[in-house]
Amino acid sequence: MNIRFRKNIWLLILILVCTVINGLVPAISSILFGRIFHLLDDNSDKVDYNTKRKQLVIRTMSILILGMGNLPFNWLAIYGWMMLGERQSYIIRKKLFHEYFNLPCSWFDKYRSDIMGEFTQLHRCIEEVRSSSAEASAIMSQSLVAVIALIGTAFYFSWSLTLIIFCSTPFIIICAVIFSNIFINTQKKRIQSQNALLNVLLGC
Repeated sequence: MNIRFRKNIWLLILILVCTVINGLVPAISSILFGRIFHLLDDNSDKVDYNTKRKQLVIRTMSILILGMGNLPFNWLAIYGWMMLGERQSYIIRKKLFHEYFNLPCSWFDKYRSDIMGEFTQLHRCIEEVRSSSAEASAIMSQSLVAVIALIGTAFYFSWSLTLIIFCSTPFIIICAVIFSNIFINTQKKRIQSQNALLNVLLGC
């Protein structure tokens, strides 16, 4: 990372707290949905209709409260990750500016024909760094917390059924590897096409 931890400590704490809270929401909502289905599946006469209806309303409203309560944390997480990416890109651009500013004029005269292509490539690389440290990192971190929380919840309520479901994990991993390779090859072809188009435009 290209940021100073001490200078951005509050931003990092905000990102950490909000990401953890957002990652725990799927596990909490699954528990709340389970309580609702358990109440609907209860056919015993121990609880009368009015009491069951009140409990159903309370448990349904708890899901609504969870969603409304998570909304501010969701927006704060988006703000934090986007701010982190912008700060990263700003620091990189600032470093590159000072590097180019300290170069002699003869260097710019020597590489005059290639300088625009180089700046375009640098701009694209910086945008990819910003995207990877913002959107991609946010999705990966939140998904990681959600997976850990859901696995813990699944083992707590039914460890035997969870182990049976985990038997399909190798198939999921194989599919993920195949589709990730397809995506990487597509990205390489896109970059090659952009570079070829840029060379054609510079040649004109």
